[in-house]
Amino acid sequence: MTFNQVAAMALAVAGGVAYHLAQKGVPRDAGPLVVLFHAYLIAAGLALILLIAGGQWRALAARPLPISVALGAAVLAIEVGVLLVYRSGWPVGRAALVNSVLVTAVLLPVGFVAFHEELTPGKLAGLAVCLVGLAMVCR
Repeated sequence: MTFNQVAAMALAVAGGVAYHLAQKGVPRDAGPLVVLFHAYLIAAGLALILLIAGGQWRALAARPLPISVALGAAVLAIEVGVLLVYRSGWPVGRAALVNSVLVTAVLLPVGFVAFHEELTPGKLAGLAVCLVGLAMVCR
């Protein structure tokens, strides 16, 4: 693995931990969409600062790509879903694990079919182990 790969994964893991802790900490009386609206305003502001600092502000003049619409809808579904998962009483460690394993279980065959990614017996066995572990964690 390269330094960039490790650094990117470290950033994703740190963001994921902060994300789940923040989601778990949303007060019950706060409106989910209001919280997410404010969160995305802050994220947009931070992204704007980084775009300007990186000299990429001209890219903002371009029309959004269609994939940006799909990504925005997917992100909103994730955000609302996770918030509702925690509000329904899921423990933070179990909810994150269940979500990650189930998303992986769906994406492994999708990656094989749609993106021609390698699907080896070892990967299938690893997924089976994850699903067995998931069943054990959810008991």
